[in-house]
Amino acid sequence: MASRIIYVDDILNEFGLVSTRDFETEDQPDVESGEEELVALPGNVFVATRSDTEGEVRVEVRIGECDVPDARIVFDGSMVFQSPFMCITGVVDPDEESLLLPRTGEWKVRVYVHGYPHPSRVMVHLELSEWLASGGTLEE
Repeated sequence: MASRIIYVDDILNEFGLVSTRDFETEDQPDVESGEEELVALPGNVFVATRSDTEGEVRVEVRIGECDVPDARIVFDGSMVFQSPFMCITGVVDPDEESLLLPRTGEWKVRVYVHGYPHPSRVMVHLELSEWLASGGTLEE
């Protein structure tokens, strides 16, 4: 089954980082060299992307497996959401967008990027079985 997009936004990304995080978290991963492809904490993942001078970054949240040709996986792990809201934004964007999750707690997450060396697209994938078992639907 192809993955289902449940959220999409184009972000003008001043610092070349996209944050996927729990709405409740204030913790931010440490970016040490600026050359990291990804830095993560349990409730916040930063993905390196192209900067605002190179254009917008398309961010998608999907349910299911990655079906985008030439996408590269940069994170395969778990994230913890103390609130039922996943926020996706540039790291200093005051206009963050939130996606309502069907439950709080730990989620299996895979993050893929498209475009090299500075990705123009970030895809956050949640497991289909976990989404449905938590009460999520695939209806539009």
